Amino acid sequence: MKLVIVESPNKCQTIGSFLGKDYEVVASQGHICDLSKHGKGGLGIDVEHGFQPDFVVNKDKEKIVHKLKEESKKADEVILATDPDREGEAIAWHLARVLNLPVDTTKRLAFHEITRPAILSALEHPSHINMNLVESQETRRMYDRVIGFKLSTLLQRKIGSPSAGRVQSATLKLIVDNDREIKAFQPKEYWTIDATLDLGDGKTLLVSLDKVDGRAVEIHSKAEADAILSRIGKTMDIVSLTTSRKSVASKYPVYAVPFPYGIDPILGSAPL
Repeated sequence: MKLVIVESPNKCQTIGSFLGKDYEVVASQGHICDLSKHGKGGLGIDVEHGFQPDFVVNKDKEKIVHKLKEESKKADEVILATDPDREGEAIAWHLARVLNLPVDTTKRLAFHEITRPAILSALEHPSHINMNLVESQETRRMYDRVIGFKLSTLLQRKIGSPSAGRVQSATLKLIVDNDREIKAFQPKEYWTIDATLDLGDGKTLLVSLDKVDGRAVEIHSKAEADAILSRIGKTMDIVSLTTSRKSVASKYPVYAVPFPYGIDPILGSAPL
């Protein structure tokens, strides 16, 4: 008998019907491990020795882990089929670690739909645990813990917020900065002058006033706008018309909270 471990118990019966009687499908019911609350600051991370994480089995998953251990001992082979993302990859790694499965050789199934062709195709083309994805999830979890662990306590005490983390904290700062910018804004009156030119043959061209007497124009009142309009005749000469295509690159992501250039707030190196 081969044991297949998925995340959701709702998938077990369906997947089992596709695989047949030689397979047993059981569920981890999500993550089985998380960072402990041991060590300095209760972070579960050894911040003084390379930020080494300390993962332990969740209290509410101890019975599930015990059952998985018993089932894996009876199985001829254990196959990991958690979700095909970095969270699922981390769950697969924790399962391998807790069940004493060899990471390099234990089969890992990846499928994106619960259909017979998808399941059988994954079974015919198994992979192994992708440690790059595991480390990505591990880093994400450590960011949450380091940034949010103590901040959550402060927010709970001050405003009753349930938690904080790498996403909530940065987003909150963006909201606060934007609100401060709005409150500091001093409204000023300004005018623009636009004209639609008739080029003939049904063609028109929309133009906007850009300079007056060779200088960039700023119009702050109707009187100033009327004075400029009085200098513009009813006809205009098109001196030149240039068409061009421009490409604007997206801006690089930046930290919402400034840190010294090139220094990651957790890893102490260039940001990921």
